[in-house]
Amino acid sequence: MITTGLGAGSYPEAPDIEENTQVCENCGYDKKLKEYEGIILCRSCRMEKFFEDATEEDFDKYISSDPEIEQDFYLNWFLDGMTKQEKLDVAKKAFQNWDSKQKTEIKKTFVEKFKCEFYEFMEE
Repeated sequence: MITTGLGAGSYPEAPDIEENTQVCENCGYDKKLKEYEGIILCRSCRMEKFFEDATEEDFDKYISSDPEIEQDFYLNWFLDGMTKQEKLDVAKKAFQNWDSKQKTEIKKTFVEKFKCEFYEFMEE
């Protein structure tokens, strides 16, 4: 084996590799860095910053970005955190906002299902 100009057993030096000199400006971590609002942040700090900076608009965009997320928020998180009275108040307000044709159909269907009870109520 011939090693011209290097001497026997020598290996060429590895090329200079530029070291990553960037670190998270919040915690100093040097992995998974991205710029957010002009600041270099790691994933963990970006996550915290997203939560801190979240606005009503960001929230609305997030929950409406996927029908499953939207359903989960309104049908689970939102309603599950309410008392029965709060749920009733929300349902009554929603019902009030429906057009009269929709309300009439729902009322008619409900009364037909509970005909006997409705009759007894009206007779009192």
